[in-house]
Amino acid sequence: MKHLGLRAWPASLLVATLVIEVAAVALSWGLEPAWDTGLYALYAVTLVAVGALIVSQHPGHRIGWLFIADGIFTAAAADAAQGWGLRAAGHGWPGGPFGEWISLSSWIAAGPLGVLLFLWFPDGHLTRRGWQAVAWASVIGAAVALPGWAMDPDLGDQFIGGRNPYAVEGAPIDLLLGVGMPLFFGSLVVAIVPLVQRFRRSSGVERLQLRWFALASACAAVVLPTVALLWTVVPAVRPLTALALTSIPIAAGVAILRYRLYDIDLVISRTLAYAALTVLLAGTYAAIAVALGAAVGRSSAWVTAGAHPGRRRRVPPPPGPHPGRRGPAIRPHPL
Repeated sequence: MKHLGLRAWPASLLVATLVIEVAAVALSWGLEPAWDTGLYALYAVTLVAVGALIVSQHPGHRIGWLFIADGIFTAAAADAAQGWGLRAAGHGWPGGPFGEWISLSSWIAAGPLGVLLFLWFPDGHLTRRGWQAVAWASVIGAAVALPGWAMDPDLGDQFIGGRNPYAVEGAPIDLLLGVGMPLFFGSLVVAIVPLVQRFRRSSGVERLQLRWFALASACAAVVLPTVALLWTVVPAVRPLTALALTSIPIAAGVAILRYRLYDIDLVISRTLAYAALTVLLAGTYAAIAVALGAAVGRSSAWVTAGAHPGRRRRVPPPPGPHPGRRGPAIRPHPL
């Protein structure tokens, strides 16, 4: 059995992440659903733990350091910042809206890391130097879209106070988002191409590595939009987003470390069957939403479920502890 141990420097980064997440959980606890606080903390810690294991075994492996960077960023800029925003709102602490603003915008800043993961997997290198253009497109897209998103007055719907204190009236929001978002999401889609090319010409261990990663990525690709569609109608599906995201670094770690790297054809075939069933059910829900929307009007909860998940309006909450409010707009993390 392969021995998996941590070197001092990666281990210290994992400890730092745990400290940040303990603080984030303490800040958020009781102000949002417990699954929300716990599962997203688990996601960030898993990213760093897997990255630390990878770089301990392969010190120069880029994907290991990618996971560590993403996990620390998620813990600090998403979880701790949001926890501070939630707690500050109920206790009058300074910087609450700023914490919310950072958390709400963090997913765009982390987006290029997801593109690099697809471009580099599994050995941490590009198949061709030309794919660097896709990575740069994601960086440019995020850099353009981020200020548009952060300055948008409509983002105020996601703040506890119901207003974005950093909104800039008259700013070219539509232009920034119209240019940045297609680059941002388009680069993520294009980054799948070299991954498919690797798989087509792979064999042996590399093919098994790619199958593990493809399984987790395919699950996330099905789960995330499905949960966004059903967010209002079926609240019980909400924890699936964090679980699907957490499965990606776990699968990648198993593949790269080659720890019990078994053939998973049976698992993949069954997963695809369940995924097809999930898509069918989601399509049925969408059809019912449209039909009921036409029948009972736009105020129906079914119609609300079909609204744009990233821009769903919400009524400002009453004073006091704020209930959980993490929706697809806050957590569409690419990894």
